[in-house]
Amino acid sequence: MRHMAEAGRNRVMVTGAFGNIGRETIASLIDEGAEVFGLDIGTKQNRKIQAKWSRQYAFETVWVDVSDAAAVSEAILRIAPTHIIHLASIIPPHVYVNPSRSESVNVQGTDNLLRAAEQLEPKPHFIFASSHTVHGQRNGARDLPLLAADTPRKASDLYTDNKLRCEDLLQASALPWTILRYGIIFPQLSLRMDEDALRLSFVVPLESRSHPMHVKDAGLATARSIRKAAIGKILMIGGGEKWKQRQRYYLEKIMGAVGIGMLPDSAYYQPDPERDESWYYNDWMDTEESQALLEYQQRDPEDYFAEVSAELGILRYFSKLLAPLLRRKMARLSAFYRDDPATRLPDSTLAERLARFATPGRGVIVD
Repeated sequence: MRHMAEAGRNRVMVTGAFGNIGRETIASLIDEGAEVFGLDIGTKQNRKIQAKWSRQYAFETVWVDVSDAAAVSEAILRIAPTHIIHLASIIPPHVYVNPSRSESVNVQGTDNLLRAAEQLEPKPHFIFASSHTVHGQRNGARDLPLLAADTPRKASDLYTDNKLRCEDLLQASALPWTILRYGIIFPQLSLRMDEDALRLSFVVPLESRSHPMHVKDAGLATARSIRKAAIGKILMIGGGEKWKQRQRYYLEKIMGAVGIGMLPDSAYYQPDPERDESWYYNDWMDTEESQALLEYQQRDPEDYFAEVSAELGILRYFSKLLAPLLRRKMARLSAFYRDDPATRLPDSTLAERLARFATPGRGVIVD
């Protein structure tokens, strides 16, 4: 077990501690000598992850819902962190299920943390997990410049609206701050098929410019964002140059790594090259500054694909045997593949497409 830092060293509170980025951030923080306090909701899944992680790393866990202002204030005043890394958020596709709950966690939760942190002296450095999606739809058929901190922002849906409001709250606060705009995070392999994530993937055009990164690199970047040089910065967080690919590349590689193979193109939304609104909100980013400050880009795409194949092990053999059946089953989750009449919406907005085709428990494609 790795021990917490001595008293007087960096005391870092990580919200959303047991999500994909959160647990890797905890590992990296402790590796680099910080004293860590993981804050999250005490769900069954989170408690299971916490039990596993606490066998490897020594940190304090605080079970708190960030939408509970009193509980948040009590935790922050007791711990008196030098840094707060705010990762807790309801993200797509689940953000669309209950908009009021999403707002209470994403926006009100952020405000609760900020108000409580402002009571401390000295004031803690607040690092906020934002997203590259705050720059709006990005037409993969156009020769657009890389996304950067100064690229104009645009709310495209509930999720991006929440993130933009939080960025504004942070910058208007009395706290020293850093904003991390992450690209797509590739987590460690789950052997359970995530139908919600699969439905969301069908809304993303295959020729979109996609800029993912390995979750361990995301955790390292997040942990190192407590550095003084990151204060006052908006940093684009994504993989190195090899990660700048089209969405099709990643789907083909990942589906190949698990032994299933690529689904037919007809399962995916077909955008209008002349209409920016018909595209998704992902694109390649300029990560030169974030890499120079945080030195986190350690893994290439091939490292990830190899990990996926290795993790699947002998099950990959059975996946290959059942591949035709699995591909049909997966494709049937797509309203585009089934040519559902509701998909014939040439003038739809991204928010409408997400609501209709990618919201768990809602929309035309839910059985």
